Amino acid sequence: MRVEKSMEGWLFVLIIVFSVIAVFFVGLFAVKIYRKIKPFEEVESEGFSISVSHNIQSDGFFKTYFIGLILCSPILYYFYTML
Repeated sequence: MRVEKSMEGWLFVLIIVFSVIAVFFVGLFAVKIYRKIKPFEEVESEGFSISVSHNIQSDGFFKTYFIGLILCSPILYYFYTML
């Protein structure tokens, strides 16, 4: 027995997946541009280890995703109201 799949269901899944992936890449692009303009400051203290210095000088996933969400929220709201 073959089950018919609706096109609207697949489009909804694609919109959800695309909204998560696109938001992340917009945030990543914005953070990369920001770090070109204002890079991390070098730590000159001898009290820091290499691992602590590396943790200070990295942007995490959620920070990148949140920045992308802030930038993409008007577009996502527009698409949400259209559906």
